[in-house]
Amino acid sequence: MKEMNQHVGEYTVKKRLSFMLKIILFLLLIMQSALPLFAYATVLKTETALPVIEKISLGNFHSVALASDGTVYTWGSNEYGQLGDGNIGWGMEQVSPIAISMPGGVTIEQVSAGGFHTIALASDGTVYTWGYNEYGQLGDGNSGEGTNQSSPTAIQMPRGVKFEQVSAGFDHTVALASDGRVYTWGGNAFGQLGDGNIGWGVDQSSPTAITIPGGAKIEQVSAGGDHTIALASDGTIYTWGRNNDGQLGDGNSGWGVDQSSPTVIPIPGGAKIEQISAGFAHTIALASDGTVYTWGRNNDGQLGGDNSGWGVDQSSPTVILISGGAKIEQVSAGGAHTVALASDETVYTWGSNEYGQLGYEAVANQVSPTAIPLPGGATIEQVSVGGDHTITLASDGTVYTWGKNSFGQLGDGSKTDQASPQKVLFSEYASKLETKISTSQALHDDSKEGNYRIGSKATFQTAIDTARSVLDDASNRTQADLSAAVSTLETVISIFESEKIGAGDKNALETKIIAAQSLHDDSKEGKSVGEYGIGSKATFQTAIDTAQAVFDDASNRTIAGVDAAILTLETAISTFESEIIRVDKSALETKISTAQVLHDDSKEGKSVGEYRIGSRVILQTEIDTAQSVLDDASNRTQEEVDTAVSTLEIAISIFESEKIGSRKKLPDIEKISLGFAHTVALASDGTVYTWGLNNSGQLGDGSLTNQSSPKAIQMPKGAKIEQVSAGSDHTVALASDGTVYTWGENTFGQLGNGDSGSGVEQVSPIAISIPGAASIEQVAAGGDHTIALASDGTLYTWGCNFDGQLGDGDSGEGTNQASPIAIQIPKGAKIKQVSAGSDHTIALASDGTLYTWGDNEFGQLGDGNNGLKAIQPSPTAISIPEGASIKQIKSGGDHTIALTSDGTLYTWGRNEYGQLGNGRSGWGFFESSPTAIQMPRGAKIEQITVGEEHTIALASDGTVYTWGLNDFGQLGNGNSGDFIRQANPTAIHMPILKGVSIEQVSVGGIHTAALASDGTLYTWGSNDYGQLGNGIMVPSQATPQKVLFSN
Repeated sequence: MKEMNQHVGEYTVKKRLSFMLKIILFLLLIMQSALPLFAYATVLKTETALPVIEKISLGNFHSVALASDGTVYTWGSNEYGQLGDGNIGWGMEQVSPIAISMPGGVTIEQVSAGGFHTIALASDGTVYTWGYNEYGQLGDGNSGEGTNQSSPTAIQMPRGVKFEQVSAGFDHTVALASDGRVYTWGGNAFGQLGDGNIGWGVDQSSPTAITIPGGAKIEQVSAGGDHTIALASDGTIYTWGRNNDGQLGDGNSGWGVDQSSPTVIPIPGGAKIEQISAGFAHTIALASDGTVYTWGRNNDGQLGGDNSGWGVDQSSPTVILISGGAKIEQVSAGGAHTVALASDETVYTWGSNEYGQLGYEAVANQVSPTAIPLPGGATIEQVSVGGDHTITLASDGTVYTWGKNSFGQLGDGSKTDQASPQKVLFSEYASKLETKISTSQALHDDSKEGNYRIGSKATFQTAIDTARSVLDDASNRTQADLSAAVSTLETVISIFESEKIGAGDKNALETKIIAAQSLHDDSKEGKSVGEYGIGSKATFQTAIDTAQAVFDDASNRTIAGVDAAILTLETAISTFESEIIRVDKSALETKISTAQVLHDDSKEGKSVGEYRIGSRVILQTEIDTAQSVLDDASNRTQEEVDTAVSTLEIAISIFESEKIGSRKKLPDIEKISLGFAHTVALASDGTVYTWGLNNSGQLGDGSLTNQSSPKAIQMPKGAKIEQVSAGSDHTVALASDGTVYTWGENTFGQLGNGDSGSGVEQVSPIAISIPGAASIEQVAAGGDHTIALASDGTLYTWGCNFDGQLGDGDSGEGTNQASPIAIQIPKGAKIKQVSAGSDHTIALASDGTLYTWGDNEFGQLGDGNNGLKAIQPSPTAISIPEGASIKQIKSGGDHTIALTSDGTLYTWGRNEYGQLGNGRSGWGFFESSPTAIQMPRGAKIEQITVGEEHTIALASDGTVYTWGLNDFGQLGNGNSGDFIRQANPTAIHMPILKGVSIEQVSVGGIHTAALASDGTLYTWGSNDYGQLGNGIMVPSQATPQKVLFSN
């Protein structure tokens, strides 16, 4: 019989007791028949306890279990590699659970067993599959004979998608993304993928998103034999696929009524459904009030009604009755039987009992839910049904199975069918306990009583013997018992070793005491810099005396006791040294003096040159406040003193702005550059203004505070900035003398200062060193990497290199560069222009040749290739249509654009949102080679710029054209919203004065800017972090607005 699995809902005392007392406690606890072995673990538990089984799932002839540490266990049939142990074929089955190897560092959070394949979902949302792949159900892009996988293989995920739930059907798979979208792949003969197609030859071998009516947000999915069911957040059920037995529940059944797209299924009385499960040809749903609804095939009574047989199927959801009014909390549908778990942990089964899968001795099938007997004391928490076998998981992690066992799918070590619950034998648990006993015995036998407290060895041996008795009785013990025994014995080892008699490292403690006493005696308390805080010496001496007491009594102390005294004294030394007064108050003294002179020399009034009435009083108040900090500096931290300096600086600026006739000329902005959510502008005098998101210091203003208005930042003295470039969360600037300055995020070394990692960001501009004192002419900041072009055409790169975007021939984890390195460009090529995208880079040579490198998943390198394996870690020349003379290049999120001397635009890469401007858009749309796009008639383009998912072009007449994603109004056409996009270049209205034209455009992650000839800067798009610079933080602006520079 063709069967399938069902995915189930994821559901120190202070004083150390003497060694003898602890061991006695251990023995008392584990020898009491009323207490399980693991009771001691609740008193003294260590991290070595074995993981407990947390999740279970059954396939047609195989079973899968997931442990608390993410280990995946499989057993049963392995004909198609569905166990994932590297083996495949007849005779390769496993009759007991085996732990399978997952890629290093992967933590599995969910498993699902299908007909003959298995799915595992990792904590990062990656999906791993193995087993049968005839119909592409593994989702690895392959299908057909010879494509089965016997080991877990990560499948290519749609970019940006993180899966939260997976379910394996008979020969298809369904996954639920974090955004509520549903993806399917595998066999589609009956429309079970829900993509609108049906029949042979329309299978899908890669995850494909399907459309749910009305944009419903799905919360749960379940894949059955040849049908699928989904549950929305509002309790609505959607079904699709095969319907010959009414398993879709839409009122129809028979041939020709299958559904290739999701269809809403009405539930009687508007019941709110909370759980769903798809069996081979029947379906079950559980309402919030515990009511169970079933529909579909009923030949073996699997629907739980009063009858069974051919012709008594149900094509609409029907309520079934559970004896005694039990409230059901979990359901699972299998091949031809069903199981339900009640709130009182009672397990009910019904349907086919050919192999004892209902859990009790009976030849006949059972048409009504019947409670089954379980081992005494077992508290069931989870149930799952396979083709012809059943599995339950108890609260202590013990797994019970029953039913068909021809391939060892019950995991009890045999191939004999079982009509009553059998405990699954996880041999690894006993194996680890045996190893721990061996380790303990070796430690005991190698120890000498004179080196340990009298009697400790005998007590230790008793503990070992007790653990051994548990091992000897392993077949009657639960996994929790064995795990607790390992944990308990580990604790006993620690206690025994702590009883070793010895002075520990007495010499180390003596050395530490001498050093501490010397530091104490040579120190002086007071309020001046270099002195220590009042009272700190007395506290320090107490700590030294405490350590001395341990030293004097070392012969009666344990190793741990002496070591702890060393550690405590080290901490006391560090604390004492932190009390030294190191405040530098000179800057505050100077600032107060400057402010006071300004105040005393000023005059209030109404004439030009005078200050507005009342302003002097305010300034004097601020001066007095700063003076109070200065007077109390010996009790202040450096941070408090520095804050007083900054506060007084602001007060001075505010006071000077009150001078009548002191209106300043607005900055003459010459260049702009946008990061993901911050903006950088460069004035003609070299002043750099920044605003927007500042979580990584990307604004360079010395803080981590977001700014909604332009703020001039302090560049190192003498630096005249000529060029700026904003990356995702970092910024780079080039001075007239060729010096490169960077600031912001530095996780991947993108600042080029030799550092990288979390917490090494720079909140103010720093100069970095370029090898050989090269003269830099151009800089470009990408997503998390940076490029610099020297006057001799040499390219220097640094930062993130996961996708080969640095162009040094390497890629992947561990290849990032925290300092500039020169990369190799093909011989004879002189680079004259560079552009850094999110994860790829493009360079233009003096002869017009284009070189690209880095990520190429969507063809953004333009070399005719694409895909996750198409990374290019070295500069590679790409083909441009004959006769095209490239004069400008830009790289964005996952797309690239080039402008020729005649104004023609070429675009390539990702086109999901129409960002290529070729009239097309949608998932799977991309161009892997440069393709000319059609601009509106008469438009001669002079400048181009690209963002994460949108593109901007500036024509010679100042017209701005935009296209691509517009969810935050970044196109500036007055529209915005989810999934709004523009696939063709479209002119937008700029609110400029007559005679003024747009001279420059720049694009960020999801906002845009344009600079007019009169120096006015306009921005539009997302403004969550104030990146539009209009003084406020509103979600977005869909039309160009002026940036508000302070007077």
